[in-house]
Amino acid sequence: MNLSGEEMSKYSDCPSTREALESIFSKAPNEQILKYERQLADIKLLDPVLIIVPNQNWIHQYGWNMYLTVMDSFATDGLQNERWDENSRAIFHFASNTELYTVRRNIENRFLNVFMDQPSLQALTPNLVYTQLGLPGY
Repeated sequence: MNLSGEEMSKYSDCPSTREALESIFSKAPNEQILKYERQLADIKLLDPVLIIVPNQNWIHQYGWNMYLTVMDSFATDGLQNERWDENSRAIFHFASNTELYTVRRNIENRFLNVFMDQPSLQALTPNLVYTQLGLPGY
């Protein structure tokens, strides 16, 4: 995000984009963080952005290929030959909150229980409220 000096001073207590990405994707290699940083650089301030970090419990339950299928479906929902994520499968940029929630609802309808761990794993997942794939609840 490109901010003016005045805007930067308002947000001086906030972490940099790089610091935030390193915190969110703590196990990602530097090259991946750089890719995500470039992806976020052109996004306007206050544009809705959704960052999804894979939930390992969900992946163990459904498999990596299913996770990729869901992310690709999420990335292309309602689009023709475009993606919401610039092929990152992690950072999704929408023009409005309505688009974000419409896509989320479409994916939830297409892949039943996609946002839920199986009951035996729910006790192992802290703060279980529609966070399994990093997606916001209603």
